Amino acid sequence: MCKLLSANFSRLFINRDLRFTVCLIFLIIYSAFFLLCKQISVGLETPYWEDKEYFNFSLCIQTLVMFFSVIFLRAEYSSGAVRNKIITGAKRTNIYLSNIITVFSAALIMMAVWFSCAALGAPSLRTWEFAYASYGSKNLSSTETGCFDFIWYIIVTVMFLAAVASIVTFINMLLSDNSSAGALISFILFSVMIFGTLSLGSGIDKPGFHKYIYQIILDFLPTGQGIQMFDFDTGDYVHIVRMLLSSAFITVSTTAMGIILFKRKNIR
Repeated sequence: MCKLLSANFSRLFINRDLRFTVCLIFLIIYSAFFLLCKQISVGLETPYWEDKEYFNFSLCIQTLVMFFSVIFLRAEYSSGAVRNKIITGAKRTNIYLSNIITVFSAALIMMAVWFSCAALGAPSLRTWEFAYASYGSKNLSSTETGCFDFIWYIIVTVMFLAAVASIVTFINMLLSDNSSAGALISFILFSVMIFGTLSLGSGIDKPGFHKYIYQIILDFLPTGQGIQMFDFDTGDYVHIVRMLLSSAFITVSTTAMGIILFKRKNIR
């Protein structure tokens, strides 16, 4: 496993994988442009809630992770790396897990790049709404509660990135020998998830039982979680716990199923 991970990370950092670099550069430009436009819109001397902008990457990063995984895992097959690893005695389970860890690690690095750029902000971006508009606790000060909520947001983000990594790895590890099919299915799946959750989000304000069902679906899907993070609206801690459990379920189930199917896959 260590050798497999070392080979994958070597492609990312030592060989400076172009696709990964493009994703990082895009996030840097996106974060700088987004925060600058936001600051200009409210006025250079007017502070606004900086932390509300921290999670605006929650939808675009899912697309970037999908893009990265399609190309990275396709290269694993096209270069013969997967076949060579099996020939040299590497277990298929370890090969699959090393790739999902690599994709997840790349997602975390993208997240860290976004947060680093967003933290710089502009000179007047120094107010944190978490300290004043958090869920609240009778036993904690507003600042303590705000930090606590911010940490929860970070955990939710990490968990839905793990779920996204498991989904895209599942698709592309099983279909990357047919790169067009893997890329097409990944694109269609995430397009359906994004537009589907946007439709559900638009109907979430309608009263009745449908609202409850819509909320469960939004809390379950990584794209639904991303939309709520983007809107700075995860609701109470019930929703956060549901998001975490949903991401854990998706990650474990897709990884387990992926390993089972990958063991049976005919590697050409």
